[in-house]
Amino acid sequence: VLEGEASFEVTKDKRYPFIVSSGDLKVKVYGTKFNVYSYPNDNNAKIALRSGSVSVSLKDGKEAFLSPGEIARINKKEQTLKIEQSDVELETFWAKESVFFKSKSLGYICKYLERWYDVEITLQPGLGEKIRYNGVIQEETVTDVMDALSRLSNISYHVKGKHISITSK
Repeated sequence: VLEGEASFEVTKDKRYPFIVSSGDLKVKVYGTKFNVYSYPNDNNAKIALRSGSVSVSLKDGKEAFLSPGEIARINKKEQTLKIEQSDVELETFWAKESVFFKSKSLGYICKYLERWYDVEITLQPGLGEKIRYNGVIQEETVTDVMDALSRLSNISYHVKGKHISITSK
């Protein structure tokens, strides 16, 4: 039983199914790399499939299969399931020691930083899509990352506790 978030790499084994359970949600694994986000106090859950195959079922027992690059978004309260193409790397980055960005917007990178460092980032309106970055972020402090981003582009930032605000210079 899972409460929280976990990233898995499971080798296919026909004899024993690997199942991750979180409340009424069940993920059946067929040899794969995937991420499960399901906290008990959050009505939403997500399963992001990097490779291989998984199926997702809710309380009603209906089963839906995911393909690589898809995310299952579950509303646990309403017992609804939606599968969509998405950036699975955004959902699974936290389990890696570094993240590579190629022509990614400041807004996109801020989503990573918020999750990775457990901070809230506010961008000046319109700034998030104007600036793009290439590079690797490794295990550095959020201040180190913000210093690098501000040196590479025309932005400044201010940190107050767990909140970071970013504006143009």
